[in-house]
Amino acid sequence: MNIGVYSSKLSANSGQQLNLFETPRNQIRRSRLNQVIDEIHRQFGFTKLVYATSLLKGGTAIKRASLVGGHNGGNSYE
Repeated sequence: MNIGVYSSKLSANSGQQLNLFETPRNQIRRSRLNQVIDEIHRQFGFTKLVYATSLLKGGTAIKRASLVGGHNGGNSYE
């Protein structure tokens, strides 16, 4: 038997990791964009905002969103 543990919001989101290959302005813009994407996922679900490649024939993100940890959540002996 395996048990997974997940936690979030353990500390305030007050720090910023420096990136030598991107300007501070772009880092802030990217951070804000990621926050908006996270909020959309929280409010409307993961499948409401996905990369366009997920809509192509080989895309798997939408199908995997309904799985548990990327796997069928049912009985493994079925």
